[in-house]
Amino acid sequence: MLQTYLLASDDAFEAVKNYLSTCLITEKSALPVKSVLIHPQNRAKVLGRANFLRPYLPESYLSPGGNFKIHYTRTGTDAVNPFSSNPDSVPDFVYQAAQIAERCYSLLIDTLGLDAPPPDNYDGNQIDIYIKNWGGNPYAETYPEAEVTITSRPYDYTAYTIIDNDYSEYPTSGLAGLQVTIAHELFHVVQLGYNWWPSNGLSGSSNGDAYFLEWSSTWFEEYAYPEVNDYWFYLSYFFSNPTMSLWNDSYSYALGPFLNFIVRQADGAFIKRVWERIKSQYALEALEAETSQLLQRDLPELWNIFCRKCYYTNIRYDERYALSEDARNFPLLNIPAANRVEFITDVALQASSACYSTQPYLVAAKSNLWLALSVQLIDASPGIGSYILSNSAGDFHQDIIWSSSNLIGKFSNGDNLFIVLTNGNKRQNGTLNVNLMRIADTLALTTEIKHLYPNPVYLNFNQDLHVFLQTGRLMQRAVLMLYDLVGHRVYTEIIPTELWGIGLHEIVLPSAALTQARLSSGMYLLAIDCGHKTVSRRVIILK
Repeated sequence: MLQTYLLASDDAFEAVKNYLSTCLITEKSALPVKSVLIHPQNRAKVLGRANFLRPYLPESYLSPGGNFKIHYTRTGTDAVNPFSSNPDSVPDFVYQAAQIAERCYSLLIDTLGLDAPPPDNYDGNQIDIYIKNWGGNPYAETYPEAEVTITSRPYDYTAYTIIDNDYSEYPTSGLAGLQVTIAHELFHVVQLGYNWWPSNGLSGSSNGDAYFLEWSSTWFEEYAYPEVNDYWFYLSYFFSNPTMSLWNDSYSYALGPFLNFIVRQADGAFIKRVWERIKSQYALEALEAETSQLLQRDLPELWNIFCRKCYYTNIRYDERYALSEDARNFPLLNIPAANRVEFITDVALQASSACYSTQPYLVAAKSNLWLALSVQLIDASPGIGSYILSNSAGDFHQDIIWSSSNLIGKFSNGDNLFIVLTNGNKRQNGTLNVNLMRIADTLALTTEIKHLYPNPVYLNFNQDLHVFLQTGRLMQRAVLMLYDLVGHRVYTEIIPTELWGIGLHEIVLPSAALTQARLSSGMYLLAIDCGHKTVSRRVIILK
């Protein structure tokens, strides 16, 4: 977002406004920038000769909790509405800003356990919020100011924030705009007390780890004010073009939901643990380490699952698989025209794959046949893949085995196959080869459990366990059993199959049934007696 642009202005506030009006005219320019972050290493490039000085405003108000000083004026173009109905007799806008800031401070510091921002020793040690007229773009700016010298970290700073004086010209306006802006910017102030790596060696990450600062602040908006949903406006940056690297600057405001997807599987301390690592590690490395340690899953795998869930938005919303209830209002995921196939006969597709990026494909059946899929990732590894087979029986989720034939099964006219392929290499671009093939001999199919989803299954989140069973013979019924690690059977359920045919079938174990069985957290062996054969897979159940 930031680029070399010398400005003649002597005032940093006006310099940023000029920069925004001349340098950030894009096809999405109707959307205001949520916040401008200029790393101290980039100040000269962006501000030119402008002085990096705090604004002067004649009045100030100390917040009730004592953590903030709100600076404002009642006159001129930066004036706040002077109307006052609060017990402290300051303008209501100023009073509301102070109340919101204290609430967000409590959530970040007391609830999430993050470090309080370092004191700036400027006119007291409160966090300073200045109110000026941004005129509709951006929502705010947070300024890293003085390097913190009491730590050994190279890029931690004190900071202050400038917000708008009324939020009347924004997609999210008025009090709601004030709420999400202060939440967003206060987390930036907290982040700058940890670290902000200006360069991280990732291709296309032009502003270093700023992308993760924005993910985190956008995530916190929704955490603090879930009823506002300003982040909806920015989702199209990802949904309209989902094939770029995970850290691409265009995704900065759009991937708060990805961070939320991870946090919901972890716990309340996840955000703090990641930021503690950022004191000494790049953001991506910190995120990789925590997801691997806490969730026993690599970050590219989580990115692939997230992208698969992005299929279930808008008119395709399905509460069983969607990211959240908000996904009803998300845009539809754009699938590139080259990745859309009406399948009649064998097809070979090829696409370039940027590091840590995902390619989505949509295959529509135009006749009744049996389908197999093979994929390869050339010049990069690992490759992570999964698909959703949608037919009259429901949606079947399955992981993909790379460089091998993956039996999709019966593919009837009107069925759809949504494929998600991820390049999990963070340094190397690759080439994806996708082959769709008709299968003639279905009698050679084996009976096996193809996939468990989710695994681990979290009962406290009311997650149902979906078991995808591929059958090589006709079946009239199946018996599903769970065994603990010492071989005791702890759960049994008879599954009426009503004469299942050859192919892929889904068995759903409701969360309520598993909870009623009073299973403790741990690893279990899930076995299915199919009559002619017993098949099994390991599953982890957590509370």
